[in-house]
Amino acid sequence: MRNLNYDSSKQESNDHIMTIQQAAEYLGYKVGYLYQLTHKHEIPVFRLPNRRKLFFSKNSLDKWILTKDNYCMTTSELALAALNYSNN
Repeated sequence: MRNLNYDSSKQESNDHIMTIQQAAEYLGYKVGYLYQLTHKHEIPVFRLPNRRKLFFSKNSLDKWILTKDNYCMTTSELALAALNYSNN
């Protein structure tokens, strides 16, 4: 029988830090686009004090990917939303 209890300490131990090149490859984006997202403060990023180099947390990127703002509705969900909008 599988243990279905979530252990947050295991999740955090899987986190690792990526450079912008690694993050771009992980997300499937071009580095230039990732710079645009960081400039607009639309993606989680951090820098070491007095450093220009950007770093990304894998766990933070995973959470960012799963946020509602990044969710793309299915065709049926879009149709339902349009129907609800037109009825209001």
